[in-house]
Amino acid sequence: MSLRYALRRRPFGRLPRHTVGVADFHARRGWNSLSSQAQPATDNGAALMEEAPADSTTYEFLLQRLYQVNRFTAVKLGLENMKALHAAFGEPAAKYEIVHVAGTNGKGSVSFKIAKALERSGYRTGLFVSPHVSCYRERIQVNGTLISEAEVTETLAEIFNVSAQLRIPATFFEITTMLALQHFAKQQVDCVVLETGLGGRLDSTNIVTPALSVITSIGMDHTRILGNTREQIAREKAGIIKPQVPVVVGPQTPLEIMADRAQRVDAPLVAVPFQGEFAEDFNAENTAIAREACIQLNQRALAGQSELQVDLDSQRVVSALESRPPCRFEVFHIVRPNSTERKVTIVLDVAHNPPAIERLVQLLTKRFPQQKMRFVCGFSADKDMAKAIKSLLTLCNSEDYVHLVKANHPRGASLEEVNLALTQDGQGIAQFSRISSVEDGVKDAVAAARMSNEDEVVVVCGSVFLMAEARKALGFKEPADSPAVNAVAGSHLSTPASRLASGTHAYNPTS
Repeated sequence: MSLRYALRRRPFGRLPRHTVGVADFHARRGWNSLSSQAQPATDNGAALMEEAPADSTTYEFLLQRLYQVNRFTAVKLGLENMKALHAAFGEPAAKYEIVHVAGTNGKGSVSFKIAKALERSGYRTGLFVSPHVSCYRERIQVNGTLISEAEVTETLAEIFNVSAQLRIPATFFEITTMLALQHFAKQQVDCVVLETGLGGRLDSTNIVTPALSVITSIGMDHTRILGNTREQIAREKAGIIKPQVPVVVGPQTPLEIMADRAQRVDAPLVAVPFQGEFAEDFNAENTAIAREACIQLNQRALAGQSELQVDLDSQRVVSALESRPPCRFEVFHIVRPNSTERKVTIVLDVAHNPPAIERLVQLLTKRFPQQKMRFVCGFSADKDMAKAIKSLLTLCNSEDYVHLVKANHPRGASLEEVNLALTQDGQGIAQFSRISSVEDGVKDAVAAARMSNEDEVVVVCGSVFLMAEARKALGFKEPADSPAVNAVAGSHLSTPASRLASGTHAYNPTS
């Protein structure tokens, strides 16, 4: 029998105006002064707002300012800055229930599925994900609607002013997280699905006490920051497991490490078992994890510990759990109007590290077993390109083609770096071209596929930084930030190796 739930909304009072003084704030927190660890090397970008030009209240100006704050901020790892910023805004995350999602791969898709399921069960649902594809506003959504430029402008200005006044050296991701938490409170959401940016234990999102934690998978990525072994990375991500808060873990997580953390904090743990179909279809695995998360929410509701219940008998909820966000094995076909040219199949996938590339190859093999492949690939310079390319080439033969491109982003690997990652054996497995522009690479691949004598599948993969240009080349009309904003974003989001080595790097995830 289908479940029918009345939407229970908690009352919301007026949000406080954030004009607290430094001395008052310190007294309230029991501080005599800011700790030396929290002091920035120089003032963060927010402090520069005091002498900002006349257009300093515009969306574009504030977004450029946000992308530049990492130039002025060098703080030690920890949650102190985020806790202080959150407290200064009256702890908005306490106003709604939260599902907290971490993992090496799959966390964005699982977050998307859970949010859609909650929305279709009648809840006003916030979703926070990163990074974005085309537009910064994609990161913060309520019931699928992106935060508006006006809303970004208003709340970002508040955050800059408070962080400058209280001398909180917040980073890009800390400010973005605060923007999301505050926006959701202003929108009076019932619940939020909150995706971590990087890791878990020290991620900016880890200041919350959720109704449920979810860890999707553990793989080798961000090893310079999270550790050089799968076990070290697992311990970092297990840091989101909170006392007495149930946690759902996917089949690709080291269960012993997850169980150890859960036992130490008395958190009920549910492990999603591996099923054969997961080997060939990562969406099936992500759906199973999201569904189990919804089951656990329902159990908490029955125990009176949560207001969130998901109608798993509803076909609308079932379809939500099976859906995919953009660029996650996104398959479509293109053909020019009034043309006799061959229809071209396109696959867009943000697979950007070796485990994700391996899963992509498995799914391509299953979905297109007889078709010729034409890849458009680019990578981030900090990824294990050699291993990723090796995995990709297992699907290729001498008739397949790989268009190597450079993402229009400073973190994008140069064509020279990609060449170094290509093994001597790999050079003979497929045909290669090297194109400096993603847009040109996509257009060349589509044109060649149209002229082919056999059906070809054009696969764009390797980095999220390829996707905006690829979608534009394919004719998508979507919200996008201006070239000026993107230029500043690319220039200042990468982390200098010197700061990593010195131990002064704060988590600032952009991929």
